[in-house]
Amino acid sequence: LWATETVRKKYEYQGDDQTYFNYRLNDLRLPMVDHGYRFNHTRAIERTQSRFRSFFIHYAGTSGHRYGSRIEQIEKDARVLQNPFLLALSRRSLTYRWIADLFDFGFLRYLFGERLRRFNL
Repeated sequence: LWATETVRKKYEYQGDDQTYFNYRLNDLRLPMVDHGYRFNHTRAIERTQSRFRSFFIHYAGTSGHRYGSRIEQIEKDARVLQNPFLLALSRRSLTYRWIADLFDFGFLRYLFGERLRRFNL
């Protein structure tokens, strides 16, 4: 569910599909295999800087995440994925990736925009 700003303001929680899938898997007692973050990495997890060590990056959720809007995240990650040097550096050094993400202008704009929105400024 890619929520727009209008929808985000109206609904605090929109019932993501993952909760329903988890319920149905357990209810039906279907076998599951956890393949770990490398097969479905989401930027909502705590160690988002490790995303370039994964096979898939999943841009999901009801709001933007730590580093700006989804489109900005995809564009920034695409630039890293297309640059062999940045990709190798991002895979090898989680500290580098964390710093590069943290000091990104899109992230700062998003962070301060969220803070102002919470205080209705």
